[in-house]
Amino acid sequence: MIRKQEILLLLAHCDGKELEFAHQLSEPERRKAGTPEAWSAKDLIAHISAWKEDMATSIEAFREGREKERRADIDEINGRIFAQNRDLPWGRLLDKRQEASGRL
Repeated sequence: MIRKQEILLLLAHCDGKELEFAHQLSEPERRKAGTPEAWSAKDLIAHISAWKEDMATSIEAFREGREKERRADIDEINGRIFAQNRDLPWGRLLDKRQEASGRL
């Protein structure tokens, strides 16, 4: 059985790998625009962050004994995440990534 400490260690490891990935990108790779069908590195980081936020919300709802709001179709959600983050500057995107990781 996986314990809380093991999950926290795994999350920390994954967070480190995300940062490593983000920091190794060149400036053109950071600025590259993706599409809903072909995500850029920036889109990938935005999506990981958004789904971490979703997971944190699910955990909070469970801990408080509340039902979590039902999700829409995953493609619809991913499309919304893409649109919301498309024009974010790189620095703000990294801030959101850090906030999501901390919340989770």
